[in-house]
Amino acid sequence: MKLSGKLNYNTASEFDKEFADLLNDVSEIRIDMSDLVYMTTAEIVRDMGHLGNTLESCGDWIQGKTVTNYETAWGSPVITEDMIKGYKNAGFDTLRVPIAWSNLRNDKYDIDPGYMERVDMFCY
Repeated sequence: MKLSGKLNYNTASEFDKEFADLLNDVSEIRIDMSDLVYMTTAEIVRDMGHLGNTLESCGDWIQGKTVTNYETAWGSPVITEDMIKGYKNAGFDTLRVPIAWSNLRNDKYDIDPGYMERVDMFCY
């Protein structure tokens, strides 16, 4: 059993089910130790791009309730696809984008579709 590699799940429960199915059959999980790279945390961070303060700002103090209000609340500009490509062109293969899942969700914990669309923009 392998995860499908699908990046865009319609719901969290769709991902949860696929992941749970994988974990329920741990006999199929294999790790080839020769594939592991031993790096310190500092080395890992050095080798990745980082878009902190992008989708992680949260709190009642944020002015407005739009995706853009949350994205720019801590001083980050609105991130564009060209900016992300710039990281790739600079040699980064990994880009860390912290996300606060408490933003723009309702009392049933459904996340605003516009926020999810914005998150998906980073996952290509």
